[in-house]
Amino acid sequence: MNKSLSLLRTMFERARDWRLFSGENSAQRFKKYTKHARTRFVQPKKMPALMAALQRAREYIQCFFLLPLLVGCRRTEGLTLKWADFDFEGGLWHKSRTKTCVPHTIPIPRALLQRLAALPRTNDYVFADTEGALVQGPRL
Repeated sequence: MNKSLSLLRTMFERARDWRLFSGENSAQRFKKYTKHARTRFVQPKKMPALMAALQRAREYIQCFFLLPLLVGCRRTEGLTLKWADFDFEGGLWHKSRTKTCVPHTIPIPRALLQRLAALPRTNDYVFADTEGALVQGPRL
């Protein structure tokens, strides 16, 4: 709802800037809903089922899901990960684009880095299959 409200406010302001509308931005009268922080993590009792499902998946899908489990990245960060973002010698991932717009570098566990280095490089993105489609998760 907050995104819709923000979009509506922007539309009113643009229409006013373009002189297509004159008057009060009525979307300003509505208050945004309070958002509560969410905590998401794999419950310990669910981890064996997740790992069993991953073992049945292709290697690049295993790597895709191990990455956030081991380094705590966001889903979108994994999906937009490029080969150029890795320093395989130093064992580092250089994140140039983050949600907070602050670039940072994080270490990647050596075992995962070796698995990532062994993946085929079909294009600029790490987690794209041979047709260029991004990964789809395993069914639990």
